[in-house]
Amino acid sequence: MFFLGTSIVMAQDAEKIAKDAQKALTKYYMNNNEMPKLLEAKNLIDKAFQAGASSADAYEAKGEIYAQLGNNDELMLQLKKEPAKFPEAGIIAYDAYKKSYEAQTKDKDKKKILEKMGEVISTLNNAGSVAITDQVFDKAYANFDRILNTIDMMQAAGVKSPVQNDEDLNNIIYITALSAMNSDNNARARELYKRAYDKGFKSAVIYDGLYRANIKDDPEAAAKYLAEGRAAFPDDNNLLFSQINLSLSEGKLDALISDLQLAMEKEPENVSVINTLGNVYDKLYQGAIEKNDTLTAVGYYDNAIKHYEMALKKDPNNSFALYSLGTIFYNKAAAYIKDMNALGDDMSSAGLKKYNFFQSKTNEMFDRALPYFIKSEQVDPKDKNTLIALKEIYARKNELEKSKEYKTKIEQLGGE
Repeated sequence: MFFLGTSIVMAQDAEKIAKDAQKALTKYYMNNNEMPKLLEAKNLIDKAFQAGASSADAYEAKGEIYAQLGNNDELMLQLKKEPAKFPEAGIIAYDAYKKSYEAQTKDKDKKKILEKMGEVISTLNNAGSVAITDQVFDKAYANFDRILNTIDMMQAAGVKSPVQNDEDLNNIIYITALSAMNSDNNARARELYKRAYDKGFKSAVIYDGLYRANIKDDPEAAAKYLAEGRAAFPDDNNLLFSQINLSLSEGKLDALISDLQLAMEKEPENVSVINTLGNVYDKLYQGAIEKNDTLTAVGYYDNAIKHYEMALKKDPNNSFALYSLGTIFYNKAAAYIKDMNALGDDMSSAGLKKYNFFQSKTNEMFDRALPYFIKSEQVDPKDKNTLIALKEIYARKNELEKSKEYKTKIEQLGGE
């Protein structure tokens, strides 16, 4: 009984403190918005909830106090470019108002709270925009999702929302979905992108969002949205690059060439695109070799080298292009070594002539590979594959001390 009585007294005290907080807020309004009064109200309402306040009125007071803190931050940002002192004010105000809304029993009181929640949208939007700029996407999502929930609640209750037109609402849906996806909340992102899509908001960013939000869990749906988006927006860069990534993941190399060439036209300085096209030609070359399609292989081989060299002209220290060019010549040398070994014990004049030819070509390819691997090591001294290639090349060139040097470097990195 003693403890029960104590808890009742504490709850009563908490509600009294909440009323005192509301009085302090009233004095703030009456005294030309003097900040000390608002801070007094904040300290009192925080104390009230620490003591166990839980009434609808207490939550309403908390919502109003934090909403005002958010308003002041917005004003200071506009006037003096000062960063927010209470960056979570909008979220705290929304959450408090929502608790008050849920505790109300009369429709008129619920509508009054919803109107107050609508006034917090501006604060939530500013905080979300700052978080987007700072790339703190979980905070951005926390703010924008509350905006969307507020609008939905107001519309469901027949209360006029600050967001009246479809374009503004669709933009909020999109930015909330984008924030959710960048916060690894793909389920919510999918839900929101689909909502926009179903409402007829079928822009390029929505199609791309639907593709990226679905690609892990429902690749078939992702491919469907991407195909529909590309048909509707054939010139959109994001959709183009999503198509390239999809084709790469599915190994559709032939289909990639035209898309990558288009991407190069759109972004001629994008070294990654150039390297990717070189890599596609490289893989196609290897596939043609396996099929003994020598004529086709030559074309792919030349195009692979051409694009890797193009990448290096734009970025001489590009590690991918350096290593890839070294590898393409190294593999060519390995193929000649295989041809040499196939001759076996053929000591005939014709056999020796072929052997010497293959030996010469092997040396030529190793010599072509060597400078690229040397530069690749300079760019990334800890790349083990580069060190292994250099060790093997020097061994083949009979430069055993150099080969041993690279063997030691490999061991220092943890072995081959």
